[in-house]
Amino acid sequence: EMTTGLPVTQIFRNSWGSNTYGPNDPPGEPENLLVEIDLNDVTFTWSPADDDNTPSAALTYNLYLGNHAPAFFDIFAPLANATTGFVKAYAVGNTNQNTGWIIKDLPAGTYHWSVQTLDHSLCGSEFAPEQTFEITYVGMEENLAGSELILYPNPASSFIKLKSETDGELLISDIRGSIIGIYNLLEGVNTIPVTNLAKGIYLIRFSTSNNVIRMKFIKD
Repeated sequence: EMTTGLPVTQIFRNSWGSNTYGPNDPPGEPENLLVEIDLNDVTFTWSPADDDNTPSAALTYNLYLGNHAPAFFDIFAPLANATTGFVKAYAVGNTNQNTGWIIKDLPAGTYHWSVQTLDHSLCGSEFAPEQTFEITYVGMEENLAGSELILYPNPASSFIKLKSETDGELLISDIRGSIIGIYNLLEGVNTIPVTNLAKGIYLIRFSTSNNVIRMKFIKD
């Protein structure tokens, strides 16, 4: 009741027991984590999880991937604590509702990964027991005569130069496979600016009429 004519702030509370709500328990963690390796492309899969309130089909998932130390995700980050599962960003999981994800052109090395479940209120489960796998493929598609491509400098900070012996289409993508840019290269030296790219590893696919060349470069 307002008796002074001044604004009043009121706080209301739902008393425990007078409603049907209760605490939200975290969802179950994913199970049956598997990887399928095709040269240096990796497909990650897991079984759908369960939750006491959110339908299984509505759950989302957070994947992490790294190749330096356990529970350190320098390749694919989940924005969650890998030990407790605490979600640091109010957002759905980075693979959305998918129970599978593909990451292409991983460099040779040993990798560790795991995945957690997020319910409708974005409460996260603990991460599933961490898994490891190894990429041993270090080659690239054979360059046919007349299709050689030279890339420099590498690492690069401002630009990359590509010297080609033929015209072709150049596609640059990040380590997740997201396309950064598509360029038409001409025979000779071509310069592409990379100043605006974040630091990390980037993938190059150069396609000509009779060949495909794959390369990587590092943005400093």
